[in-house]
Amino acid sequence: MHAIEQTVSKFLKEPSDKRKVILNLGCGYDPLPFQYLSKYPEDCQKVTFVDVDYPELMFKKADVILEQSDMKDLIDPIQSNNQNGPVPSLRKAGQVSPFVIRSEKYVGLGCDLRDIAQLNKTLDEKLHLGSCLILCTAEVSITYMDVASADALIRWVAQYNDGKMPIAN
Repeated sequence: MHAIEQTVSKFLKEPSDKRKVILNLGCGYDPLPFQYLSKYPEDCQKVTFVDVDYPELMFKKADVILEQSDMKDLIDPIQSNNQNGPVPSLRKAGQVSPFVIRSEKYVGLGCDLRDIAQLNKTLDEKLHLGSCLILCTAEVSITYMDVASADALIRWVAQYNDGKMPIAN
């Protein structure tokens, strides 16, 4: 955990004209985006934190975020895909967006990490990753994936010239 925090802090302080994206693959209930947005707002000016995990987990995480004003206030204005969310919905004509919750500072994405095509399409469509500096973290998620899927995910991150993926176990 300390290694991830140090890496994120260093990444945020790097000078850049590009938007920065911190992509947390298999995020679980990791509070990292909210810790940084509250403690270091000056370092998070041109940053989007992206949490990715299974849709069911991301819906639960979005509920927590929407219920906690101290978290919600850090990322307002928000769009949510939760049925009961008190914010504009991401649902359109019977289709459900993989974005569970979205704002300029934070994106919660419900996606199976083995589905690289969906992950790539969704993130590139909305965040234009090719024009961003990307820091990708995956503390334990890759450990639980089969080797072929983990390799594919690492190759996907590596396709971005400015993408970084620290290895921390």
